[in-house]
Amino acid sequence: MSDFVTEEQLKHEVRILDAAFHYECQRRHELGEKKYGPIKFLESDNDLLRMLQEELVDAANYARYLWVRIEMLRSRIEEQTAELQDTPLGRDGIVVPHGD
Repeated sequence: MSDFVTEEQLKHEVRILDAAFHYECQRRHELGEKKYGPIKFLESDNDLLRMLQEELVDAANYARYLWVRIEMLRSRIEEQTAELQDTPLGRDGIVVPHGD
């Protein structure tokens, strides 16, 4: 848990984001209903399994790309943190030149 965010604040944020996710799902459902009709997903020529497999492959790739981006950020943060540890800090976190 962060020193800056309380557990209640995190719970509140999760509730808001969960509601936003449900809203987006419903919005996309309604768009599909307008585009394809209200019962297209029930029709025999609608290969939901194949479409879902394709979407899962896409989602897996999106997760891979996001993992790479997160790992790159984590690595850079660690590098910058290591550099700061070698920097003498004076009062109020201001860098003090070596030897002064």
